[in-house]
Amino acid sequence: RALRRSRELHPLDYMRWTPPQSAFLRDPSQWAVLCLGQQLGGKTTAGLADTVWRCLGAHPYQTLPPRPKGRPFQAWVVCYSHQQSLQVQAKLWALLPKDGLHPDTLYQGLSRGFRGKYPAVVFADGATILFKTTKQGPEALASGTVDHIQVDEPTARNCWQEIKGRVRRTAGTIRGTLTPINAPTDYLREEVEQGYVKHHRYDLTQENATPIGSDRPLTLEDGTPITDEWIQVERARTPEAVRGVVLDGHWETRGVARYFAPFVADPRIDGTHVSAAVPDGDVELRLGIDHGDRPGKQIVLLIAVQYETTTEGVYADRQARVFVVDEYTD
Repeated sequence: RALRRSRELHPLDYMRWTPPQSAFLRDPSQWAVLCLGQQLGGKTTAGLADTVWRCLGAHPYQTLPPRPKGRPFQAWVVCYSHQQSLQVQAKLWALLPKDGLHPDTLYQGLSRGFRGKYPAVVFADGATILFKTTKQGPEALASGTVDHIQVDEPTARNCWQEIKGRVRRTAGTIRGTLTPINAPTDYLREEVEQGYVKHHRYDLTQENATPIGSDRPLTLEDGTPITDEWIQVERARTPEAVRGVVLDGHWETRGVARYFAPFVADPRIDGTHVSAAVPDGDVELRLGIDHGDRPGKQIVLLIAVQYETTTEGVYADRQARVFVVDEYTD
């Protein structure tokens, strides 16, 4: 009973970290990011543990800089939206030292998160973790002097610049915990290549999903272990174009093969999706332009859309066939 009570009060004392998490937690760099696949690597959990230890002023894997004088230590956890932050708040509550919190800190469950208009965790000595969102743009991050910021999942370039500004006066730390998808990360990749941000990225393997000192990998919620055999199946059913990002945390998707396996590229085969002739009848011509995020990234497609209306009983169905007529790349 005493052991169970101790674990409830100080859950971080009983954590066993995987090799990627351990390397990230031991990194003394001022700015660092941990890039892993979606849902399977524990990147957010490692980032939250690092944030909690910095607020407590005692880190088991690092020597922390001196605490600020004349004011409490302040940390931010930056999410995209309030809905996403509720999931992160639940993970944070599971890691917090329950006897090291200020009485004003109240967790109200997954649907409401921490109490307050601006969700916050306050420690006994006044150190604070505030939750911020970037959905409203950089203006939502435009004030505050912060000692540490954890950025959970990719954010826009202008939000990242604002985040760096919040820790400039304090020479504070930034930790990114992310899968590089659903938002541009070119700016972050550039800072990694220039040596400003330390980059931790690891493939999804059974070894990387096994806590150090254990012979058993982590499991899914239904108890399925994350073995190399399970990972092989997961890779097979993940589109190859995004496989490297969503499973292994790579920077970008790759057009190494067709995205859709049923696509028939040979025009000599029945049911082919490639036609040497333009469609008969009326079509709509459309021009699709993607301006890209910098010179050299532009692309233009000219497509012809042919609509076919079928009627079965009282039901009418309008279907479309799309022909890619021409393409331009910069």
